[in-house]
Amino acid sequence: MAGSSVPRLPSQSPSNIVLLQPARTEQQAVSAVPAEAEPIARSYGAAIHVLRPFRHLLVGDVLELGSDGGEAAHFLAQDARRVVAVRRTPDAARHVAAACHDAPNVISVTDVLFRRMGRVDFDAVVLTEPQASLWSDSAPEGPERLPAILVRARAHLRPGGVLIVAIGNRFALRHLAGRGEIAGEPLPLSLEGRTRPDGIVLPGRCELRSMLAATGLLHQDWWFPFPDHQAPLTLIAERGLAPGSGLDVSALITPTAPFDPLRGSHATFSVQRVWGAAVDNALVADLANAFVVACSDQPLAATTTLALHYGHSRRPEFEKEVRFEAAAGPIEVHRRSLYGGPCNREGVVNRFPSERFQNGRYWPQVLQTLLGQPGWSPAEVAAWADVWQRAVQSAFGLARVPTLSMELPGHAIDAIPRNLLVGAQASVFIDAEWDCGRPVPFGWLLVRGLLEVLQQSIDCAEPAPGTDLSLSALIITIAAALGHNLGPEEFRQALDLERGLQSTIAGQPIALDSETVAAARLHVRSEGPAEPARLEQALAKTRDAHGALLAEQARLKSRLATVEQEMLHGRLRTDRELRVLRLRCGERDAAPLPTPSLAPPQKDPEPKPVSWRVRLGRWVLTLSAN
Repeated sequence: MAGSSVPRLPSQSPSNIVLLQPARTEQQAVSAVPAEAEPIARSYGAAIHVLRPFRHLLVGDVLELGSDGGEAAHFLAQDARRVVAVRRTPDAARHVAAACHDAPNVISVTDVLFRRMGRVDFDAVVLTEPQASLWSDSAPEGPERLPAILVRARAHLRPGGVLIVAIGNRFALRHLAGRGEIAGEPLPLSLEGRTRPDGIVLPGRCELRSMLAATGLLHQDWWFPFPDHQAPLTLIAERGLAPGSGLDVSALITPTAPFDPLRGSHATFSVQRVWGAAVDNALVADLANAFVVACSDQPLAATTTLALHYGHSRRPEFEKEVRFEAAAGPIEVHRRSLYGGPCNREGVVNRFPSERFQNGRYWPQVLQTLLGQPGWSPAEVAAWADVWQRAVQSAFGLARVPTLSMELPGHAIDAIPRNLLVGAQASVFIDAEWDCGRPVPFGWLLVRGLLEVLQQSIDCAEPAPGTDLSLSALIITIAAALGHNLGPEEFRQALDLERGLQSTIAGQPIALDSETVAAARLHVRSEGPAEPARLEQALAKTRDAHGALLAEQARLKSRLATVEQEMLHGRLRTDRELRVLRLRCGERDAAPLPTPSLAPPQKDPEPKPVSWRVRLGRWVLTLSAN
């Protein structure tokens, strides 16, 4: 859980984007690229973590039905006797062969799932993305597609073999919050039972359990990856969620929420803050974003692992695995290096400590609850941070509250709020894996700790008026409330130290300076359903006002038409009277009477009346048709 204090959001690998093309009907083997050099140690992306709980089951002949460029096949080849990696197109199969050139036990082929590959059966079938691994346009679409895929995959198993499936959850908590299922698709289609563009409808937990059991695979080992199966940081076993397991899974799940690949800025509620309630109500298994299941027609070997944690991307020698084991007695936390090699770089050491699991209030969760309250203030955050500050004082035996310039030992670098558990009797720091190899000024620890928890806050409620939500302003304001005058120069120096540490851990330069932190801001979330309701009320009032205006417009048009008719009739009456007077006029030398124009104004929409001009001696009369 401890690690890079400026973690990067996991990017979506291009291998997760599958363009469905017509499947080939023939089986085509692709020869592997010969290795010209000795095999070298290599690290793997986060997507491989979903397979790690089942390594003890993947030792025989393994069929890998995937969609990536060969990373999964190469990983499986470390333990399996033989790996047959199937891809839909020859080009994809060649990519796998090239990626596995140093793994001679990998065979890369092109085939389709809906045709048996001869009579070959396997000890294990790995199906890490069923919707991407279908490879057949002839398969049914909608709710029938996933069961058909599972039946086909099951057909390749030997008796006692194991099928491993990793897939998203129809009722994922992020979908209930309004987030889509696929990149570029804003709607949670499966939630309403609609077919996705890839032709599948995601299952819920009970649905998937029944589908697997219907194929005869009654013995199932369930794991739940967080934030999801595409880039998992933490995997929790079903036994770890069981009542009485003693594992506080909320402290494992909540920190993963900011790194969800499908995380968006608009949601009806804060997923990060809801996970705690889901844990309290035993809903994690049903609301997890994804499932990873190993199943067989024979009982599976029992394990004592409750959870696995891997953390964020680092240089390979610093990559870790944290196992939460419950063999007998209290839960033990064991850390190990994933890839070996030196654990000391530029004076920075990862100690990979092991410890006994401890319970307590996970202090970052308390902050998330505080930030979710409308009207929160930096002073309240400072009161929260003061608990951490006093825990540092107690942990390192300081006679007084530390000052910015006070130096702490190198292993104090992980004594940050993210690693703090506050108990009824005492507070304790967990996951203290790093030693930076030099004294740690408290000012650096203060900036590092506050930056860590604030930047991992997905959103917050509307704060007190006048609150500056930029991370640099918040950190400086909170430090001042704690009694520390964190000036621009002290702030810059702390960021320089943090950037150097993070660059060493990551194995590449990390962009972290005063301008970057000043530009980063907490995102204020609208009040979920209350905001749409308010907008709906405003829209209803606008519609009513618009209807009233339309009614008034119709009334005025009707009145205008009446007035125009009255004016026209008046003009016609006048014309008739003038015509009578002219006909009665008998004096030839009398001055002619003025002839009014009966034509309506140019803008009058009414048609002009028809008239004739008649000469009577010296008189010219204009006669209307009426």
